[in-house]
Amino acid sequence: MTDLSSSDWIALAREAQVTRPVFDSLYESPGASLRAAVRSSPQFSRQLVHEAEPFVIDIRLDYGSSLGEIRLIGQVLNAQKPENMIRGVDIILLSEDGLVKRTHANNSGEFVLEFNPEPSLQLLINIRGFRAIGLVLPDLMS
Repeated sequence: MTDLSSSDWIALAREAQVTRPVFDSLYESPGASLRAAVRSSPQFSRQLVHEAEPFVIDIRLDYGSSLGEIRLIGQVLNAQKPENMIRGVDIILLSEDGLVKRTHANNSGEFVLEFNPEPSLQLLINIRGFRAIGLVLPDLMS
């Protein structure tokens, strides 16, 4: 994992290719009209898919742990060469105040982060040899 300071990650995030989801299960599922009721339930999952050529980033947000934490499970895939393993991927969760959590993806591009909800979270994906990708996460506070 690249050893950068919180301010270095924030600077990298400013230069990142920021993406919005091309799929959001909250709005695309047949029960979307019931989303407020579902979100208020004790357990809830939401899937988001982002595209940043040549990569596709698939993430699932699991709400409702006993500690109020959110579990983010994700995978980075090379859509042009899906058979290629992705190496050297730093996963950084940033808030307006700086670094929240960081980890790295395994050789299959998979990663997991657990964190407490904060306003204005961004997931930064730093793939060596490519421009960093910034994913704006949905409001996790409501």
